[in-house]
Amino acid sequence: MPDPDLSNEDWLDLYQFLLQRLDEKGLEEFRREVESVVTAPVSEEATDAQQAWILKEFKGEVGQTALRPREPSEVFAAAMDVIWTRLTEFPTIVMAIETKLQIDAAHIEFRVDYEQQYAPRRSEPINLARLRLTEQETLEISAHLTAIGVVPERLV
Repeated sequence: MPDPDLSNEDWLDLYQFLLQRLDEKGLEEFRREVESVVTAPVSEEATDAQQAWILKEFKGEVGQTALRPREPSEVFAAAMDVIWTRLTEFPTIVMAIETKLQIDAAHIEFRVDYEQQYAPRRSEPINLARLRLTEQETLEISAHLTAIGVVPERLV
């Protein structure tokens, strides 16, 4: 639930600040990932007014969903969700894989199956050890995310 005290401009300022910090840290690929997620439209149930417009424009049944751009608060929430996934969920998955397989993460790589066309472009395999965090890093990240009240909606 977005903070009602923040205006759309405030949400966009927070998002721009986040992008600026990613740039300052040299995290261009991470920034591109955040931007690709936040620019994706939201699919939701169409309202009666939207359905009437669709029927008038296209003269036929086209479905019950409508696409719309994200609200500024949703843009910031989606960006923080990407960060949460990268900084909290991935390292947790690494630890679970290491424990379950009893193999050091340095011996495991994620690869894209290009034959199945899962990725739009070629990328290098990612060594699982690159996604691991130290206990201190985990505590620091958790403290920072908690301090700004970041908990992805899917966990609430």
